[in-house]
Amino acid sequence: MIPGFKILNEGSTGTGKTYAIATLVKSGITPFVIFTEPGAPALIKSIREHKLSEDSVKHVTISQANQSWTALQQMSKNLNTLSFEAITKLSDPNKSGYTQLIEFLGLCNNFVDHNGESYGDVATWGTDRCLIVDTLTGLCNMGMNLIVGGRPTRSMSDWMVAQNHVLSIVDKLTTGINCHFASTHTSRRSLTSYGRHHADGIRARQEDGAEASAQLRRGYPLPAKRR
Repeated sequence: MIPGFKILNEGSTGTGKTYAIATLVKSGITPFVIFTEPGAPALIKSIREHKLSEDSVKHVTISQANQSWTALQQMSKNLNTLSFEAITKLSDPNKSGYTQLIEFLGLCNNFVDHNGESYGDVATWGTDRCLIVDTLTGLCNMGMNLIVGGRPTRSMSDWMVAQNHVLSIVDKLTTGINCHFASTHTSRRSLTSYGRHHADGIRARQEDGAEASAQLRRGYPLPAKRR
């Protein structure tokens, strides 16, 4: 069997990534969607506007991690009273509740849609079906939550472990299944206000460094540091 297509649909919020899923039905492909972030309403709207049966698209939503008010209150007290060094050493006693990524893998092993219908292991599907992860952004968040829970800090090691684990899942989805596979991803390439200020700061330091080097070569005193 020739494996199906594997694509990443990237775009900013509201550009129609989820809305476009329903168009697969008109191509004779049944979409099976796992929502890792709230997105089902946009899909249902698309199904209705394309005049399709709501059973023509199978979908299921994994509820996002949701801390209790008590846990949030306790963490807020810690952030208010502890030093930054002590905060970096905190752990989340409720980490075991962050099982969303484990639930995602369970759905890959046996896809059960929002109506409770079971469709088996996605690795056994053919190219008349398309598994869709909406969104990859949410999947990455699940990977990090699996490692740290609700801990307020993330170390480089945490990022490495989470990234490697999510990468192994993406590798399985793109090379280990024969059905079509698509994932949406929220683009965050545009610079935020913080990002622009950060970039301006880097540029200013680079300019200072170049100016300092030129002054040293000419034997002149170094300029005062920018504030």
